[in-house]
Amino acid sequence: MNDYLSEMLARDIIEALPGYKRDLYKFIIGLEDSLAQQSDTTDEFLTLLKKHSPLRQAAKYFRRSVRETDQLMKEIEKEIDAELSLKLQHINWLDCSDLVRKRRRNDKQAAFFLYMDTKQVYFNRE
Repeated sequence: MNDYLSEMLARDIIEALPGYKRDLYKFIIGLEDSLAQQSDTTDEFLTLLKKHSPLRQAAKYFRRSVRETDQLMKEIEKEIDAELSLKLQHINWLDCSDLVRKRRRNDKQAAFFLYMDTKQVYFNRE
């Protein structure tokens, strides 16, 4: 599946989370992304993660224990993964290349139509 599409769907899922989950998730991911940008290697990133611990910072900021914050973050990640998996199951790519080639008289052009059965996705959500 297209990485851009998966990212777009994941962003939609994150925005639909209850406020406290969305805020915690974005806080931790934002800190992790910032550390990743400062790192040139994986080892450097891991060292920065240990030193600056986004999880500990989030626990302090949201006034929760580190354990509670860790459990909640894992719960949020599972929720996002499950919802994304469900949405990806209901996506179909329809090859419309023949139709486009006939209309434009271009033998090499390919075209695909992305279809997502939103009724199915949102019906299963509840």
